[in-house]
Amino acid sequence: MKAFNTVLGDRLTIPVVSGVRLDGFYAGADPGARAVVAELVTAMGFRPLDVGGLRAARSLEHLAYLNISLNARNGWSRSSGWKLLGDTGEEPPSG
Repeated sequence: MKAFNTVLGDRLTIPVVSGVRLDGFYAGADPGARAVVAELVTAMGFRPLDVGGLRAARSLEHLAYLNISLNARNGWSRSSGWKLLGDTGEEPPSG
C-alpha cells in the first residue's frame, strides 16, 4: 500500500483548505487493504481517491516530490496538499 505521501505533514491533521477537502490518493495490490485505507483516509477528513495497483505508487512518489520541491523552492509553509478538481464525482462546496 502507498498512501498519505502526497500531503505534507502539517496538512495531515487539517485536510481542508478554504473549505475544500483535499484528496487522499492511495494505491495497492490488495483490494481488501485498499478498502481499509479508503476508510482511514475518509476518517482523517480527506476525499479518498484510489489510483490503482502498486504500479500507480510511482506516480504518487512523483506527485509527492513535486509538492516537496515546490514548497522548498518557494519557501512555502509545508502545509500543502493536492486536490483534483473538475468532473471528479464530488459535489462542489456550497457558498
